[in-house]
Amino acid sequence: MRTILLLLLFTSLQETTDQPASVATRPPRKGEFAPGQLSDDAKRKKFDDLTNAIKKGSKAPTRRKRWLEGLEKDFGIYDVATLVDNGDVARRLDITIISAGYPKSDAAKVNRLAESLKTNLLQVDPFHNYPLYINFHRVNVNDPGGGSSSRIPFRVANGILTCESRRALEMAEHAPDADLVVVLCNTPPARGTADGRVIAIDAGLDLGYKFLHEMGHAFAGLKDEYIEPGNEKLAAAPLMGDQEESIANVTTVGNPKLSKWHYWMPEVWNSAYAPNRLPPQHKVGCFEGANYFGRGAYRPEENCLMRTVDKYCVVCAEHVETQFYRLIAPIDDARPRRSKLGLWSDDSMTFEANAIQTQGRGNVIGEFHGLWYVDARNVRPTAAKNLTTALTLQAADLGPGVHEVALRVDFSNNRVRRDFGWLSSARGWVVDVGKHRKPKFEGPSEARVAVGKPLDLTVRVDNPDPAKFRLEAADLPEGATFANGKLSWTPSKAHQGGWRPRFTLTDGVRSVAREVEISVVDPSEKNYRPLFQAADPVTTTAGETLDLPIPVVDFDGDNLAFSCANLPEGAELDPYEGLIRWRPAASQVGRHALAFDVWDGTTRVKGTVDLLVEENPLLRKNSTDVVVQLRSPSAETRAFAVGKPAPLGRAFRFLEAARLLRDRSAPVRSAALEVARGLGETDDETFLTMMVKDLAPHAWAFTDDPATLKWLAALAARDKGDKADLELLRVSLKGIEKYNRERGIPK
Repeated sequence: MRTILLLLLFTSLQETTDQPASVATRPPRKGEFAPGQLSDDAKRKKFDDLTNAIKKGSKAPTRRKRWLEGLEKDFGIYDVATLVDNGDVARRLDITIISAGYPKSDAAKVNRLAESLKTNLLQVDPFHNYPLYINFHRVNVNDPGGGSSSRIPFRVANGILTCESRRALEMAEHAPDADLVVVLCNTPPARGTADGRVIAIDAGLDLGYKFLHEMGHAFAGLKDEYIEPGNEKLAAAPLMGDQEESIANVTTVGNPKLSKWHYWMPEVWNSAYAPNRLPPQHKVGCFEGANYFGRGAYRPEENCLMRTVDKYCVVCAEHVETQFYRLIAPIDDARPRRSKLGLWSDDSMTFEANAIQTQGRGNVIGEFHGLWYVDARNVRPTAAKNLTTALTLQAADLGPGVHEVALRVDFSNNRVRRDFGWLSSARGWVVDVGKHRKPKFEGPSEARVAVGKPLDLTVRVDNPDPAKFRLEAADLPEGATFANGKLSWTPSKAHQGGWRPRFTLTDGVRSVAREVEISVVDPSEKNYRPLFQAADPVTTTAGETLDLPIPVVDFDGDNLAFSCANLPEGAELDPYEGLIRWRPAASQVGRHALAFDVWDGTTRVKGTVDLLVEENPLLRKNSTDVVVQLRSPSAETRAFAVGKPAPLGRAFRFLEAARLLRDRSAPVRSAALEVARGLGETDDETFLTMMVKDLAPHAWAFTDDPATLKWLAALAARDKGDKADLELLRVSLKGIEKYNRERGIPK
């Protein structure tokens, strides 16, 4: 009997007999067939039959088909489709088009109308500025009744079309997401209306003034600025507290200098990074008559799309524009995904981020500004191309210890003078650099052995600190032993196939791993490669645990070794069972095309499994992800999140507090100021320099916040920071003092 001996020794520099901290073995995979169960003829026939079936695309009823059958039975929904998929619904504007009053026999017509509506909406301002960040979904409802007997009841009275928005929202829940719902009603031309985030429109698809007016209601929450007939002399009740704060285009404050849109009155405004000039033919003040009342309610300009003309006033245009940034942050994506990283002393790490791409119909609507910080010190990016910025760091340059990397991105949009913090983003990472170089494994990484023959493997890696680093051995084949750095095993027929034991040296922060591929073969048998079976995309919901077997069959009954090149963060893949277990987070909503490699010890095959993670509104509302919470539509959640200790580092926490100092909500601003003030109580000049650099460009956003202005003055008086940034801050504070004095606001 020949012994296969591979000298791959797993030990430390100090001791050659170190025992692993843990050893985990696995039994052979229990597939549909066992090794030796089928004759060669039987395997050949089954293999050929399944191969032909896969080529023809035949498959059993899929989960999606069963899902749609259930929807049609319960709600009349016979099709749900995504027309445009631009990515994660948690970071996109999702528009869902729902049919009402169309029977299933009109499916082709409904699909054409939805496609036309999607195409036309992308030509409309402001949607045409953000085509890469809008998803479109379609929900087809079998609805032969129409009108008031429709599954989404609608009616036309005096030429005005309305629908039951509650039912529309219930139908929209079956799409991946629905930030804006458009109900396509089977009715002759009529004026559409909005209720909440639902718009009703007729089959004529008129996207002119009337539709855009309703879109201002549904998408941006804008109020009507006209006077209802008969109300010309009727006075509006004063808007108080949250009401005055939350309504963008109506006020009961008659003095324009004291109104919430006072900053649009000057011809030029000191916006961050560049002066913002008032567009021609616009004059901002307080014009009496708005929100249906003739007296006591004021609008920003004489005319606006929310009144009688076909263009927004500057205040409404600003508010509509900023609504996108509640859904699409200026930092569209940042990498690495993990916020806490461990590096060896000879490692390097690249951090990068993509800003969103806007399109302005030939006009540049704004400019992005990005700043990288390492341990609060401003550094230049190592690469910047188009709207991607990258920073590569060498662990040796950082030195042993814990470090912080942070990125701030601001978008100075020409349509926006006051962004309330939505046009800024930040990301942060905590980097733990160790004092040891990355150990290297020695020896081969693969072995081949026949059934019934003994195999000995010895594996070597240098352990830089046995007191801190432990050795772990996982996924060893059942019956194998691993002691004193030596794996010994004699595989049986049941072990035929591929095995991939994994050895890891780790201190819990840094790790180095090696997989050894072991092929167990029976020379007397012909091998048939594994086959991926056809399967429709799998749908799951964020926050729910998914157990998903990879659809693979192997007629040899071989043990299979599975791997995935793009396994989502938090997902686990059983390397032998081929089972994914994953509980997607709210931030992982969207489509995932998972690429798998399956090895039977002889042949590798590749396949893809498509996963669609749908949004769970409750999970997103109650998300524990601080990045999600800090951009929550709920002011209460933002105020709570900014007060939490940030796992992404002190610099990130300050950058987000500084952003939320500009928030529309007073409780959020108050919480942010408390955090910023606390972080500023330091003698760390580098950190104070970062604070001044970030705050100085935005000083004019605080004209109405005396507490923040007072704190900024104290910060400038400390004289800690870059001279140019300090000068900008001091000049801005003097200008604000003069501006407020002219408005009649005492210092």
